[in-house]
Amino acid sequence: MDEELRTYLRDMEERLSSKTESLEERMSSKIVALEERVSSKIVALEERVSSKIVALEEQVSIQFAALEERVSTKIVALDERFDRKLDESFTRWSQFMLNEMGSRFSEMNTRFESQDARIKLHAGLLQSGARAMARYSSFSENSEERWIAMDQRVAEIERKLNTK
Repeated sequence: MDEELRTYLRDMEERLSSKTESLEERMSSKIVALEERVSSKIVALEERVSSKIVALEEQVSIQFAALEERVSTKIVALDERFDRKLDESFTRWSQFMLNEMGSRFSEMNTRFESQDARIKLHAGLLQSGARAMARYSSFSENSEERWIAMDQRVAEIERKLNTK
């Protein structure tokens, strides 16, 4: 029995060994096939991911260009608005300054006209006083001569009257 058992076990071992080898060969070929399928799927997946990345990069580039265009137009619009507001502010300020200077010059002209009128009044008073003094001086000089001439005439008339 021992011998039978040994042969049986050897047979079983041989069968098991052949089945294991056959299984290993089949598994090895399946693993190789699986590796090839996985490898081809990875390559296909990498290609799809790469094409999607390229498409996404193109979309991002297009959106970035559109965003850049919008920002550029906004900046130009803000720059124009700033220039317009600056021009308006400068115009308002310059109009204010012109009006303020005009009112100040008007006030100064009014004051100068008032001063001019007072100076003319003083000049007229001085001039009329000087003329009056000149007339008085002339009158006083002439009046003494006239007084002497009149006194002589009266004296002559009295002499003529007294002699007659």
